[in-house]
Amino acid sequence: MQLNLIFTVGIEEEYLLVNPETDELPEDPTQEIFTECERRLLN
Repeated sequence: MQLNLIFTVGIEEEYLLVNPETDELPEDPTQEIFTECERRLLN
């Protein structure tokens, strides 16, 4: 019995929203952040 195994490699990217003044992560990002991200993606 012969096994034909195919392996693939994937890459995952993770982006974090950081407060530029304190370098901290916000607990709850505001809706404005998501609205602006969406606007930039669509333009």
